[in-house]
Amino acid sequence: MSFKDTIADAYEGDDLLFADGMDDAIAGVVHHFNGVSVVYDLHKVLDLLQAQGMDYEEAEEWWSFNMIGGYVGTSTPMYIIPTEKLKELYGD
Repeated sequence: MSFKDTIADAYEGDDLLFADGMDDAIAGVVHHFNGVSVVYDLHKVLDLLQAQGMDYEEAEEWWSFNMIGGYVGTSTPMYIIPTEKLKELYGD
């Protein structure tokens, strides 16, 4: 069973939405006022898009327009920059 399937089973009644082809970028699940959403590691998403043949700028633009810009309700996936990556980028 994949990690995605494990999450889907654990949250069976919550109508989670998953980003197509981004299973390896799943960072977890967030509980928020309106429900529950799958959370993805933004940098892993961009890496996966680049692995599909996009350069970094194309991947960032595609993510911004198609994923962030694609609000589909309260279960819309969310994207994070993990603390470790923030420290790497901006220091402590």
